[in-house]
Amino acid sequence: MCDGQLTLWPATLVLSRELEANSYFGQNIKGATIIELGAGAGLPSLVAALSGATCVVATEGSDSAISFLQRNFDLNRNSLPGAGPFPEQHNLKNLFVRKLWWGEATDAAAVCAALSKHTSPPSRAREPPTASSSSPLVRAYHPAAAASLPDLILGSDVTYNRKLFQPLVATLAALLAPHTVAVLAHDQESTPLGPAARGRFAAAARAAGL
Repeated sequence: MCDGQLTLWPATLVLSRELEANSYFGQNIKGATIIELGAGAGLPSLVAALSGATCVVATEGSDSAISFLQRNFDLNRNSLPGAGPFPEQHNLKNLFVRKLWWGEATDAAAVCAALSKHTSPPSRAREPPTASSSSPLVRAYHPAAAASLPDLILGSDVTYNRKLFQPLVATLAALLAPHTVAVLAHDQESTPLGPAARGRFAAAARAAGL
């Protein structure tokens, strides 16, 4: 297991705090269907589930990462009472773990199938929120429709390795629908080459039509 899977990186904390405060997302979390990419410990997924999401699927690529993620959710499932901004009746029963190796179309299809299976009735389409220029979050949007696709895609510090940009972009393209918003939190301090890496990822996304 990579040590990074055991670490709550700064971008993960930023994204989780935004989800908890709901200041950026408005009312989009409540009732939404969500996929988290490269979830690690799965904190954003936990916060989203506690904030009233209809279904959250946290994903990782390796067996060790999936095992760690599932164990973390199992430990938290019955030990998180309603507190602070969270309702007393939390929605951790609708929190799932699935394998998703970036660039693998069959994995992406299986994740969408799991999302669809555990979502009833189908999630309503939403307009993407408007981010301020000072927001630490990066939005991607692509007009590709499919009923089983999520309302929201989350990722934190998933742009750390430029060799993974193409498979990551391919996965985003497979998961995005007209109503989907993808929010990627990027920490320049802990990401090699910082702004340059972010710029290269943005270029790869634009080249794919995102």
